[in-house]
Amino acid sequence: MTTPSLDELTQFGVCPADEHQHPFDASDPTWNESIFYDWYTDDGGIAGHVRLGLMPGQERVWLWIYLFDGTRWVAVDEARLPLSRFDWDTFTYDAHGLRFEREVVQELLHNRVQASAFGRVIAGPDVGRVLPVSLALDVFGIGACHSVGDTGVSGHSHGELSASRFEQPTRVTGHFTIGDERFEVDGRGERDHSWGPRMWNMEWRFLVLNGERYRRQAVAVSFGDGEPDEDALMVGYSSDESGTADLDQVRFTLRYTDDAQQPYEGRVDARYEDGATLAGTLVCVSAAEIDASHTFSPPQPSRYQRALVRFTPDDGGPPCLGWLEINRFLQPLVFEDEA
Repeated sequence: MTTPSLDELTQFGVCPADEHQHPFDASDPTWNESIFYDWYTDDGGIAGHVRLGLMPGQERVWLWIYLFDGTRWVAVDEARLPLSRFDWDTFTYDAHGLRFEREVVQELLHNRVQASAFGRVIAGPDVGRVLPVSLALDVFGIGACHSVGDTGVSGHSHGELSASRFEQPTRVTGHFTIGDERFEVDGRGERDHSWGPRMWNMEWRFLVLNGERYRRQAVAVSFGDGEPDEDALMVGYSSDESGTADLDQVRFTLRYTDDAQQPYEGRVDARYEDGATLAGTLVCVSAAEIDASHTFSPPQPSRYQRALVRFTPDDGGPPCLGWLEINRFLQPLVFEDEA
């Protein structure tokens, strides 16, 4: 696998400086700057994701770590950490037994992520137990940093400051620990970095696949009361050795269950501007639910789940692993002026 050139990495307007902190509007309570990494091994037996979200207008940090060892999910989910303990220069939080550190080894090509904390087993054997966890991962960019720039969508744009995000397919190596067990990571994943206002009152379906032959992302977002596929904002990319192209259209056809580890299955049909397509079935390997109630205005419950999934293409090609993240409201969505 060849290392992407700077021209390829930046073809969608992302620049090396975007790895670092961006100016923010402290008077905007929705302002968010976040970095996110996920990973899984080729057989899907080891997986996880970690996110650091900074909300300077609320003076808080949201850090989560979700680790899957093949039988258990262990979670660290701290949504109300004091921003005063965060070091913007090094993207480090270190207080009261919880540490996160992100090092930019080479801009747009290599991040190093380390963390240690105490997590709770939320599914599988030993459910309910609190165990020490840690991770040390090297994350390598293997494709363009995809971005659609500032979309101008109300609640996600700013008139004076940069508001954007980028997503990038990755190769991930390293390890994580749960208790006294160590799990080696040598696999694939994706990362993102976003900054700007973020009104979380929305529903989304977010699929990302990363296999040997191709990488695909397809996202449908609804900002109102409709289904995400109806009048949705659709973004994503197709990435392979020939380059990266934008998503043209996507439709998800899903069936939902009340099983927290197998919350949905179905199919995806997507088309990309380079002529690539994505058509096939999606089956959950395992999933974990995330509490995002504190992000909505006003706070309210949602079903926010991130599942490791296996995609089987209609054309008979080899299956591919990835993540399907869905946020949906089981009751009418309430906005602040309606509360």
